[in-house]
Amino acid sequence: MTIVTIILATGSLSTHNIVTSQGGGVWHWNLIRLGVVPFVVFLISITAELNRPPFDVVEAESELGGGFHTEYSSIRFGLFYLAERVFHIDRDHIQTLMYLKLSVAGHLTIFLTRPRGRFWTIRPARVLLLAVFGTQAVATLIAVYGLFMTPLGWGWALFVWGYALAWFLVNDQVKVLAYRILDPNKARTPTASARPKKRAGSLARAA
Repeated sequence: MTIVTIILATGSLSTHNIVTSQGGGVWHWNLIRLGVVPFVVFLISITAELNRPPFDVVEAESELGGGFHTEYSSIRFGLFYLAERVFHIDRDHIQTLMYLKLSVAGHLTIFLTRPRGRFWTIRPARVLLLAVFGTQAVATLIAVYGLFMTPLGWGWALFVWGYALAWFLVNDQVKVLAYRILDPNKARTPTASARPKKRAGSLARAA
């Protein structure tokens, strides 16, 4: 449809005439006359024709707001592109890397969402620790030795764990700063565990 728009605006199917019709200056360019939207749609379309990720993944229309569109957006898609184009990692290994990264980072998020302060302010229960690290040990072994997927090896597995832990600490700092900025009054309020101690001290002084 974007090509049809250019043909209708130019009045010719000849590529020579389409180019020469834009020779009157910047304001005669099709990008200016027709707007940026058709140009962006055209770029996306020609990129899809290359059959490169994420356009090679088939997904239902009802899931266009999730799935690989979410995971490949912004920096995540940039990392995917760097892994395949710059570091020359084949797609099978990239899929295993993504599996392990999503598994490890996703479970570590549990420890971020529990407290309002630093992640160590509230000690998690033993059952939670056993469940998280147990499942992640299994996921790491699956990725390392390649059960139903391409094996990574321990080097890449340790790299994924280091990457996930680094972002875990960054996200924890961002969470604390967000609470301080968005909810400063609650951040200054004494905690429930500190109030009984203060009351006990006042009763001792009265006695």
